[in-house]
This record gives sequence, C-alpha cells and structure tokens, in this order.
Amino acid sequence: MSVKKTVRKLDTIYRGIPTGFCKGLCHDSCGPVAMSLFEMARMRRAAPPKFDPKDHISCPFLDHETKKCRGYDVRPAICRIWGATKSLACPHGCTDTIKPLTDLMARRIIDESLRIGGESIETHPGAVRDVLFQAVRL
Repeated sequence: MSVKKTVRKLDTIYRGIPTGFCKGLCHDSCGPVAMSLFEMARMRRAAPPKFDPKDHISCPFLDHETKKCRGYDVRPAICRIWGATKSLACPHGCTDTIKPLTDLMARRIIDESLRIGGESIETHPGAVRDVLFQAVRL
C-alpha cells in the first residue's frame, strides 16, 4: 500500500474518534504506548523522539518543558482515543461533552490502525531506538 493511501486510511479512522476541547493537562498520562510501525514513522518524522535516560515512563514525543505532544497532529490512534471512551476518560473533563466510544468501538479502531499501519510497537526507549534503525521510511 502506498504511503498516501495508508495516510488516507488512517486519517479516515481517526475522523471517527470524537474529540472535545483539550485543556492540555493530560501530560502526566503520556507514557509508553503501542502504535503501528507506520504511526511510529509518522511521529518520528514530525517530532524526532527525545530520550531522558532517567525517565523510562514518559512518552519520548512529550516535550517536558511545554508539557505538549511534539507530534500531536499525527499522534497514533491510542492517543486520539484517550478521553474518547469511558475506560480512558479524561480526568480533567475535556471530553465531558462528547458521546464516548464504547470500549469495543475503541478496540476496533486500534485493531484497524494496527492492521493498516503494520505491527505494533511500544514507545519505550529501547523499542523506539530499534524502530529508528528499521527500514520504515515515509
């Protein structure tokens, strides 16, 4: 599948995820997450990961100074689902006004993003470093 077609398919899936008004307060929830290889390549291209050898629990795409995602516009399905389901509810009330996805719907979105984007990879530092050296090119 071409890169453009993969992007279109993922973006179509992402449009099915409800969004609320984000207050930007959830940075404490950003940790290692599973994402497809394609989503990882997209994130890496938008915002090369930064590793803190003392911090193994934060997402390497989180800017610790601004407390914002450096690849927010191309974030993976799991990050988009944060706050859009009852089981991953936003603790800051940013998505209280949306109709949440059911857990089954959220699982299907994640499964589909992995099917389209390739096998899953976690964003812990070792996994990201491994992916950086694989032949995943955009």
